[in-house]
Amino acid sequence: MEGAYARIVPAAPVFYPTQEEFLDPLAYIRQIRAEASVHGICKIIPPKGWDPPCLVNDSLNFCTTLQSLHKLKDRSPAPEQFMRRLKLFHRDERKNFRLRQEQGTENGERQPHPRLKFPPRVSVTDQHGTGVDLCALFNEVRTNCDGGTVSWDKVAHNLKLFHARNPKELEMIYELYLSKYEQRVSKDGDNFLEDFEKHLVKERQEEKAKLATDAAVVDLTCHKCESGKDDEQLLICDSCDTGWHMFCMTPPMKRLPPEDELWFCPNCDPGAGKEFGFDVGEDFSLEEFKEYATAIRNNWFHDLGREPTIDEIEEQYWKVSREAERLVYIPYGSDLDTREVGSGFPNPRNEKHSGGEYDEYLRCPWNLNIFPELNGSLLSYLTESIKGVTVPWLYLGMMFSSFCYHTEDSYMYSINYHHFGSPKIWYGTSGGKGAAHFEAAMRSAAPKLFDANPGLFYHLTTMVSPIDLLNRGAKVVRAVQNPGEFIMTFPQAYHGGFSTGFNCAEAVNFITADWIPFGRAASARYKIHKWEPVFCHEEIILRTVFSPYFKRKTFPRDAKLLYAELAHIVARERALREKMLFGIPTRRRIDPSALKHKICEECKQIPFLSAVELRNPDTRDKAYFCSEHWTTLQKEAREEFVALYTHTDEELKQALTKVKEASISHRKIAKKEIFPVPQQPIIID
Repeated sequence: MEGAYARIVPAAPVFYPTQEEFLDPLAYIRQIRAEASVHGICKIIPPKGWDPPCLVNDSLNFCTTLQSLHKLKDRSPAPEQFMRRLKLFHRDERKNFRLRQEQGTENGERQPHPRLKFPPRVSVTDQHGTGVDLCALFNEVRTNCDGGTVSWDKVAHNLKLFHARNPKELEMIYELYLSKYEQRVSKDGDNFLEDFEKHLVKERQEEKAKLATDAAVVDLTCHKCESGKDDEQLLICDSCDTGWHMFCMTPPMKRLPPEDELWFCPNCDPGAGKEFGFDVGEDFSLEEFKEYATAIRNNWFHDLGREPTIDEIEEQYWKVSREAERLVYIPYGSDLDTREVGSGFPNPRNEKHSGGEYDEYLRCPWNLNIFPELNGSLLSYLTESIKGVTVPWLYLGMMFSSFCYHTEDSYMYSINYHHFGSPKIWYGTSGGKGAAHFEAAMRSAAPKLFDANPGLFYHLTTMVSPIDLLNRGAKVVRAVQNPGEFIMTFPQAYHGGFSTGFNCAEAVNFITADWIPFGRAASARYKIHKWEPVFCHEEIILRTVFSPYFKRKTFPRDAKLLYAELAHIVARERALREKMLFGIPTRRRIDPSALKHKICEECKQIPFLSAVELRNPDTRDKAYFCSEHWTTLQKEAREEFVALYTHTDEELKQALTKVKEASISHRKIAKKEIFPVPQQPIIID
């Protein structure tokens, strides 16, 4: 019987290219674009017989990200409140012990653990363990303790830790993390928790007031940037008393913490400064990860007595995410650089792959190592490779490993290939108006999250049920990706999903000329939110136009799109330069490669065509501002400013003429090319 999600959420379109159509990926994508792009994602199943070898090395070792599945939507469930109070309790224990030591009244008691690591882990394989839900462990022991005797095998069973190698580990964890806490609860009752927290907050406010007075003398500085400026945004950690600027947090904090709550820095609480984020997980070998993934999946569905179906896994995934009644920690080998760990595809840059059995797939255009460099992909004009963009990323997942809702950087296309293992479930929505409706639905589903962090969409940390999103007005589709299948996402299309078991996939980006208006929309939005791009939009356009291969590699319709965008860029640049050169007498031409790595201090964008360099006459330090935002500076000495530019006005004019001629010469051909692009970008504030 079909599950609720497969039944309710519409299926993404599936395409089956013929052998002939499969020869040219970008031509085929142009062919299906009108039908597929309105859904945001689609599945492409290669022709029968296309079966590239997977060259992922069995001896591969990699670091994982530890995802907290219970936090993907609800960031403050009851278990999280329990964890916060437990951490406060241990902080108070350490503090009181130090005071008793200073007063000589500790009576030889054991010193509290100086810094407990959360969550503790219980072994499920010889090498690796899974995170323990301390809230569930605490309640289980309190509920089922029989006259002071605890059956740790029974506790492990009730917590669904069927594959725990040594249930006695739970006893050690309980003793270290929960024993004293339980004694306090038993003595003073559950009501002590709220009073205890209020007491700590009041006590800490008094300490901070004193510390703030002392800081006026000792000049408290930020632990990260080592600056004492902007003291109104300088927070003081409630554990270690170090200072942290709100804007130095990752991501930057938008609001001051409530006065009636304690705040911990990233060194004392890895989650500080983030409404939510993923922690660094354990290192695995490929075989260890497979063994661990198998144990976790078998552990989860132990009572089922058989292999779970995809629909059953999907139902469990959203149940955990939606209800957040259990703390579930899942490792994920995400964003692994294939230059370091190796690609699943044969790599033309690897001499060992040249010749012999790999020849058929080494130069195949669907090989993700060369996909971004195909004729028609504007990324082929970049002079440097970018990991995860022009260099594929490898993904090693297990059941519930999540890739949370996001668009690609700069709203690019992406293509993902499933090498082997269990299926992945994808959800997606179209770009343009579809993206706007999706964001509205997400904000409606989790308003407090987005109020606290308006840039949450950039952080790949949030999941909401596709059925919930459909009910809130978003148009979401669903796809199940099996080994040997491609999933393609379109510009500005939000997409996310999760793995149903151990698997391996690989992904890379590409952009064609129809992406250009989306790229401009992304650039405008990044400027609003001061989000650094992976590359400069203007650089892509200029490098494409100035390339000696421009005419040979440019499709007829592309020339028209490039001309329209370049005309916009040149007109805007001329207006900004006129103001900049009028105000700054010192100017210098600079090589584009030198300016492309500079970031405007104000908007955090790359000023590829022109910038203002600000020199500190005392330290000779340099700062850079784009030609739009240099006027925000309030400096009296004009000799400290230098206007930089990469191309003359005449060169920009010649480039415009070159593209216009190409557009005109291709006009007759272009009329025969009917590849409508129904989706148009929207700049969302």
